[in-house]
Amino acid sequence: MSWLQSRRCDVAFLPNIPPEDTHLYTIPLAPGQLVAFVSQDHEWAERRSVTIDEIVAQRIILREKGSRTRSIFEDAVNKAGYIIDDVMEISGREGVNEAVAAGFGVGIVAKSELLADSRLRALAISDADLEYSEFVACLNETRSLRVTDAFLEMVRTRQKEAD
Repeated sequence: MSWLQSRRCDVAFLPNIPPEDTHLYTIPLAPGQLVAFVSQDHEWAERRSVTIDEIVAQRIILREKGSRTRSIFEDAVNKAGYIIDDVMEISGREGVNEAVAAGFGVGIVAKSELLADSRLRALAISDADLEYSEFVACLNETRSLRVTDAFLEMVRTRQKEAD
C-alpha cells in the first residue's frame, strides 16, 4: 500500500484491505485458496488431500515471515491447536518450489500461484479454511487517470466474463 500512497505505482494487487480505508478505490477479486504441495516422489504424491495434523508432522517449507501465505497458514495451524516444529524458511516462491521439488518437505502456496510443474503435486487441505481475499486497488484521487481507468475497466470486464 505504501507504493500507492507514495505514487511509485498507480494500481496494486493487495490482500485483505480494511473496509474503512476511504483513500482507496478497490475491486474485489475472486477468493483464492491455499494448498499444500509435495514432490512427485513424496509418499502423498498420489493423494488428493491432507489434514493439518498430517502436515505439521512433516518438515514444512514456507516463505519468509511476513508473507501473506505464511500468515494465513500459521493462523490455521494455531486455530487447530498445533505448533509448527520443523520449518525450512526460504525467501521467494521459486525457492520454495525448488526445495519441495528436491524433496526437502511440504510446501504451502496459493493454488493460483502453483505453476504447472511435473515435479510437484498439489493437495487440498481438507480440515482448514485457507481462503484469502485480494483486491485491485488504486488511490481514489488517481482513479480517473486514463491509464488507471482503462486498467480498472479491463479488470471489471474480465470479472464479468468469468461470472
